Amino acid sequence: MGRQSYPSLTSIARNKCTAPRVPLQNRDPVQPSPPEPPHLRLGSWSKPQSGRHYRSGRWRSLRREQRDPELLRALLAKHSGVGSVLDVPCGSGRLRGVLQAASPRYVGVDYSEAMLQASRAAGSDPAPVDRSAWIRADIAALPFGDRSFDAVVVCRLLHHFGSTAQLEAALRECARVARKLVIASFWDRSSIPAQRKLLRCKLGLANSDTRVARSRDQIQNALSAANLRAIEFQARPRFLSQQTFFVAEHSSSNP
Repeated sequence: MGRQSYPSLTSIARNKCTAPRVPLQNRDPVQPSPPEPPHLRLGSWSKPQSGRHYRSGRWRSLRREQRDPELLRALLAKHSGVGSVLDVPCGSGRLRGVLQAASPRYVGVDYSEAMLQASRAAGSDPAPVDRSAWIRADIAALPFGDRSFDAVVVCRLLHHFGSTAQLEAALRECARVARKLVIASFWDRSSIPAQRKLLRCKLGLANSDTRVARSRDQIQNALSAANLRAIEFQARPRFLSQQTFFVAEHSSSNP
């Protein structure tokens, strides 16, 4: 079997039919972007020091910090043939080492410039520029051609989408640029933390949250709307942690 080639990045304007394709090594690693879309609520994560804070102060313990990378490492090991990966949102680069170890080509996307800078600086041995890039863009309007990446990884974002329409729009865009897999995390409504928070809100002991925990059936329905189907769910530990990952593939052979 011949060596597989990977599509180059397209213009940030995302003109799928007319935008010229520019070789990855000739692109500026961080691209400009239009004003913040209304569905994005960056808040404090857009501040200059937010990327550094997320890396150094976000996690209460090393065990908690490493839980997502370790689970992703195990999932990627089970699904071979991932030669290119899109990390969206890449945040401060917490997953970069795991994803670059699993894939020859890595692209990180985030709407926060501070996060992009932190991600690009992450690690003591950055990948060569022709193997990695960082792009500022919105997950609902990714600046890549169809089926540009073997895998798209979305970690700690989907619970921020308050409406089903927003969730489905993001998943459709991920499905569009994914050749093989979409791997993403969500908050499982059946978990003890999610149920405890729902009860506290009903009793008036906690304020309502804009973040949304969803059932696995709701995730399955949203995936179906994006022409995807879940082939695996993973949580460590299940029910005790609301952070849950799914691995999805195209539900038809010609997405």
